Amino acid sequence: MKGSKWVKVVTVVISLTAIYIAFNISRGVSHYNRGVSHLAEGQYDRAIACLDKAIKVESKFPEAYCNRETAYYEKGQYAEAIRDFDRAIELKPEFAEAYYNRAMVYYHQKQYSLAWDDVNRAQSLGHFVSANLLEALQEATGREH
Repeated sequence: MKGSKWVKVVTVVISLTAIYIAFNISRGVSHYNRGVSHLAEGQYDRAIACLDKAIKVESKFPEAYCNRETAYYEKGQYAEAIRDFDRAIELKPEFAEAYYNRAMVYYHQKQYSLAWDDVNRAQSLGHFVSANLLEALQEATGREH
């Protein structure tokens, strides 16, 4: 009988832990969705605030880092954008969109070699790279990709 009580206690603890985790993930996704909505509306500070909350709830959320980076990029805060891209790529090494977006930040910082590296990586992962970015990089560096 003692053993079965222990099993019941462990089962309850595991169930409560699963509920808590699911609730927190749901909260993170909710903050993320609001952040993406604000980003689409051009409300970059509000987007960053919501994405900060999503990341606080779920620190291993590469899409939240990538979207927060986009808000930083739009505000011209390139160092913060790069930091978030680096973290998104660290969490999800095959995240083609993060490489592509980071290439754009590098381009605006005139770090063309790094931009080319990320463009090539994004393409190798199957991401579409705009002709405008390719032409701008070619013009800036005199280099074909």
